[in-house]
Amino acid sequence: MTTTITWSCMHEYANKLAHFIWGSSIVILLVFPLFIRSSLSRPLQSLLSGVRQVNEGDLDVSVPVHVEDEIGYVSRSFNSMVASIKEKNQTLTDYANELEERVAGRTRDLSEKNGELETAIRELHETQEQLLLQENMASLGQLVAGVAHEINNPVG
Repeated sequence: MTTTITWSCMHEYANKLAHFIWGSSIVILLVFPLFIRSSLSRPLQSLLSGVRQVNEGDLDVSVPVHVEDEIGYVSRSFNSMVASIKEKNQTLTDYANELEERVAGRTRDLSEKNGELETAIRELHETQEQLLLQENMASLGQLVAGVAHEINNPVG
């Protein structure tokens, strides 16, 4: 009992195989772009949109993680980086506010000291004027005393 395959049976098998290959190719060509769009293009667009928002100064960005592959890892890393930048930015803002308060306090202290110095300088000027006036009065008194002595002693 020998089985012989006829040419018509082979030809029919080859036709079915060719139709299967063409059909599979068409399905692959239709499904592959959808797969690329959902697993590559959409996550990358979300990531690029997040980068643009951060560049514009918006640190309240969170990129959704669509897939658990390298792009998902990059998206999670991006979210972590943005959170870290936001935290450091808040720390810098707090430091700047604290520094401004300290500068304002020092400025107040300096203004008070400056007022005290101006008062002391004014008092020194008044004291100097009084001393000068007293010195002039003392000199005038000595001159008058000398003149009076000369008038009282007509020796010469």
